[in-house]
Amino acid sequence: MTKKLSPEDEEHYAALAEKINSGDFEVVPGSVLTGAAAAEAGRAFLLKEYGSEEALAAALRPGRPKLGNAYERGPSREIRGRVTAQQFRAIAELQARTSRSQSEIVRDAIQAL
Repeated sequence: MTKKLSPEDEEHYAALAEKINSGDFEVVPGSVLTGAAAAEAGRAFLLKEYGSEEALAAALRPGRPKLGNAYERGPSREIRGRVTAQQFRAIAELQARTSRSQSEIVRDAIQAL
């Protein structure tokens, strides 16, 4: 599940979309990069956003992020369970309030035991 944007980010992207869609947005001639120059600029942007080569490498690593001990081998363990409609609604409300996934909520609940 994709995390929800903060209200500030929602506002920022809504304003940007409005500006682009209104026609009040101009691409500066010569500012379009292609090929190796585009790849280099993109990598520089990502490095600036993530802050370090290690953080960037972790973000670009394929697959889901590891849970728990990073040195543990094999897939993450998966548990399936049934819940009542009321419990499901409670989890959905918590998801909406916290922008956390069902998995994160369940892991936190287990950790709290």
